[in-house]
Amino acid sequence: MMALRLDATVGSGAKTSPDVMLQTSRRVDWRFLLPDPSLGEVAYIGSGQGSLTEALKMFSAALTISDAGDLTPGSLYDVVVAVDPTVERLECATQWLRPDGWLYVEVHGPSLRGPLRFASDYVAALKQLGMEEVEAHWCWPDFESCTEIVPLTSQAALLQVFTRHQGGRTGWLKSMFGRLLLRTGLLTRVIPCYSLVAHKTD
Repeated sequence: MMALRLDATVGSGAKTSPDVMLQTSRRVDWRFLLPDPSLGEVAYIGSGQGSLTEALKMFSAALTISDAGDLTPGSLYDVVVAVDPTVERLECATQWLRPDGWLYVEVHGPSLRGPLRFASDYVAALKQLGMEEVEAHWCWPDFESCTEIVPLTSQAALLQVFTRHQGGRTGWLKSMFGRLLLRTGLLTRVIPCYSLVAHKTD
């Protein structure tokens, strides 16, 4: 599939109801992790269908979608979004960023193939590619219905997740199991949905 560029005139909210805007906006709440939540010109690497791309169409100034790493040579973007990228696509994503741009990566669970299996692998890879301010987050309970974006480096924040969600016997068991994973250092290896943000300074 060739890269597809969309000038996101819907970003102003034209012909979009407030309820739809609110529901759609939650899919890009991660933008508030950035210094400026105005996304500007965005490139998306991954499947061009789904709630994330719909939200990006609405909340970015312009959106370019590529599922084959075929963006126009020399094109640079304020924000690049990559979903389950390989090492090669992760490198491409960093090259498509303007200086002072931001990369956002979504990963659906630990991969069983390749060198990028866990959040720590992505953090190391991004730092090796020269990215700075690299942070990994647990998107709880998942990307589509995310209500909490929890920094994976904060033991206190992770513990609070299990404290808040322990109602009923099932909730209590999940909370106890989660705390066990946290104490043993295994939590970051089993969480189903995590994301990363990283800054390109030059």
